[in-house]
Amino acid sequence: MKIIKKFNSLSAPAKASLIFVIANIFQKGLNFIMSPINTRIMNQADYGIVSVYDSWYAMISVVAMLSLYEAAYGVGLTDFKEDRDRFTFSLLVLSNIATLLCSIIYIANPEWVTRTLGLSNKLLVLMIIALLFYPALYFWTIRQRFEYKYQISATITILSSLLMSVFSVIAVLISENNKAEAKIITNFAVIFPVLIVLYISCAVKSKFKVKVSYWWYALKFTLPLIPHYLSIYLLDSSDRIMISKLVSKDATGVYDIACKFNSILIVIWSAINGSLIPWTYECLEKKKYTELKKVSTIIVVVAGVLSTSLSLVIPEVIKLFYEEEYYGAMYAVPPLTVGLFFAAIYYMFSNVEFYHKSTVFAMFSSIIAAIVNIVLNYLLIPKFGFVVAAYTTLIGYLVQTVLHYFNMRRVEKENVYDISFIIKFSLIIVAVNLGLVYLYEYPLVRYGIVAVIVAVIIRKKNMLIDIFKTIKNK
Repeated sequence: MKIIKKFNSLSAPAKASLIFVIANIFQKGLNFIMSPINTRIMNQADYGIVSVYDSWYAMISVVAMLSLYEAAYGVGLTDFKEDRDRFTFSLLVLSNIATLLCSIIYIANPEWVTRTLGLSNKLLVLMIIALLFYPALYFWTIRQRFEYKYQISATITILSSLLMSVFSVIAVLISENNKAEAKIITNFAVIFPVLIVLYISCAVKSKFKVKVSYWWYALKFTLPLIPHYLSIYLLDSSDRIMISKLVSKDATGVYDIACKFNSILIVIWSAINGSLIPWTYECLEKKKYTELKKVSTIIVVVAGVLSTSLSLVIPEVIKLFYEEEYYGAMYAVPPLTVGLFFAAIYYMFSNVEFYHKSTVFAMFSSIIAAIVNIVLNYLLIPKFGFVVAAYTTLIGYLVQTVLHYFNMRRVEKENVYDISFIIKFSLIIVAVNLGLVYLYEYPLVRYGIVAVIVAVIIRKKNMLIDIFKTIKNK
């Protein structure tokens, strides 16, 4: 077949990158497809508990695993090519030590922790076990990417996603009570044998030897970035936790539906930005500022069109897949998609910052944006309900984007992006998306706009293809 021949002609890095992207899209896509099924076999409160558990896990893991897999491990694989096995096991042990230290808080006062997090003791014990063993999978997957070994990793990702989806549905259906716990525990039970095998394999390959100097290497790298990573997760996840506390777990379940639709755009943008980073670096190195400005402008338009397209069709999509009690999620989608639009612009700015190794400011901008988001949530959610959390997230991303712009201009004196256009286009995207909420009762008007967008894309498709070929070939 032509597709297979074309794939075989790719370089090892290109093959690995493509397969990992496909596996990730499959995983996210399957989660999205299973969402309507889960909302029908679970009530809103149980669905909300699952969302709260995922949110707490994401934030707690930043500290409990020291975010070693975020950047420190990847850099170390390059610096210690000849001793990767011992480096990996050393960081795995370090991650476990951090997890056990964090667990002391729960052991000392379990009642306070369960009350604060809104999770049962059973789920908290499960979370501790997950935090101990999941790093083995994270490290192994990253190493597979560095060594361009995609077959086994992609297979595990796809197969585990399928098995989790099937067995969690069965577990929920046969469970009379605590359906949320049934789903969460079953998901972990499916992947746990893989975690055990990878953990033991990591220990055996290193001959159970730990090199303490690797700990200091990793800690010096990762500790200054923990506030940055934590703030990013707070900006992404604090909404659901605060809705659970300030409104109800039912409202959290509805809001999570809107977030799942937004995750579709996140997958698309991650794939685009993955190709954009090396191309941006090359343009900056060779001073191809005109080319960078031209392509980035198109990227901004694409991000805006994607966010607007989802906002346009979301009422019918939600009504097609979900029951009536989840219809309120549609009103949270437009501000969330606009927030992601600003996140796309922020990543473009940060690509320039990281090229100049200006990483400290990333921490401060993320912290400020997270604080703004949390304060606004605390003040506004009790008054206006869960939908306002989408607007506070939008404001948080806007603050983050503005701060990164100023830092980018500080380290890069050339005007590498068409800021005037970006500002004007951003105002249009904000006005259109937020205004669409008032058109949700007029589908003919909205689909007229969809037809116009599709016509423009068809007319400009060759230009878009050329742009992405330019990026991909660099």
